[in-house]
Amino acid sequence: MRKLLTVKEVSKQCSIDKTTIYKWIQAGTIPSVKIGTCVRIPEDAMIEMIESQLQPQL
Repeated sequence: MRKLLTVKEVSKQCSIDKTTIYKWIQAGTIPSVKIGTCVRIPEDAMIEMIESQLQPQL
């Protein structure tokens, strides 16, 4: 089973404002799951997004 993170957890782990995370969810930049009124982000999706943004070192 995939680990699901709250927006607050993702925000804290990535040092990014929660508003930005919500904007990414709305834009489809990062996938999310809505369970009732709670929004959760699959941990592997967060890791994938971060890895896709890494710049190769010269």
